[in-house]
Amino acid sequence: DRTTVITAVIDYAGQVIAEEQRRLDTAIMPRDELIGECVAIVRRRFEDPNLDVRGVARIAMGIQGITDTHARAMLWSPITPQTDIAFADILEAEFGVPATMENDCNMMAVALQWRDPERYRDDFI
Repeated sequence: DRTTVITAVIDYAGQVIAEEQRRLDTAIMPRDELIGECVAIVRRRFEDPNLDVRGVARIAMGIQGITDTHARAMLWSPITPQTDIAFADILEAEFGVPATMENDCNMMAVALQWRDPERYRDDFI
């Protein structure tokens, strides 16, 4: 069963500037290969000649499962048997840009609250 991995460059207005989707068999992928694929998909955005990525302020990675925002790591995810991967540290070291690791549902909730604060008030999350 394949998982869709999506990388997007988003501006401060919330508009998607560029996007790439890849189908990966993360359920059987070894740890180093999973990390390598995640780094590679981000690298392709950084190397895209049609994008000016010099002003990238942050890499934010969201993943299904349990994350530790303070440790900046994926602790467990149903898409892979791999655990305890510090993706934010890995991406930050690779690209020299601040990185965060978040649960995907939490990222969506924060985005909704940011987009429509009147509807999604302070107690939404």
